[in-house]
Amino acid sequence: MSVVGLPNSDIIVLDRAERPVAAVEVVAVTGMDITLAKRWRESLMRHDVLGDARFLLIVTPDRIYVWDREDATRPADDPVASIDARPIFAPIFARTSLVPERISGEALELLVSGWLFEITLAGIDPGVVTPTYLPADLVAAMRGGLPTFAPAH
Repeated sequence: MSVVGLPNSDIIVLDRAERPVAAVEVVAVTGMDITLAKRWRESLMRHDVLGDARFLLIVTPDRIYVWDREDATRPADDPVASIDARPIFAPIFARTSLVPERISGEALELLVSGWLFEITLAGIDPGVVTPTYLPADLVAAMRGGLPTFAPAH
């Protein structure tokens, strides 16, 4: 059963008031280009994956795509950010036996949830650097929040 307004995605990032801020789809595929990411987003939107969340992130082992439903400066299907995730996730892959091209969906979801949790601490924990590669509005909305795995759908 789906909760009204709650994203129907792999990971949901809640803000401090426990409202959904971001729907995060984790895709264990490398080499996803912008065209495929847009098609993936289109499919997700047809299934109302965003719920009441403002942001949609599609995260792969090597790319992060971010959409902001409140950004009226570009066509709706264009992401506000397309980020090379390799330098972000490389330290994690280096400390484990995980390989980006062969990581399972479940392992990637755990890796991404840890990365998202660190972002929620940016600006709160002096040991966490605020990521400049993500849109500032997304980081601000996530600050003090919590990533959580979505209820089974």
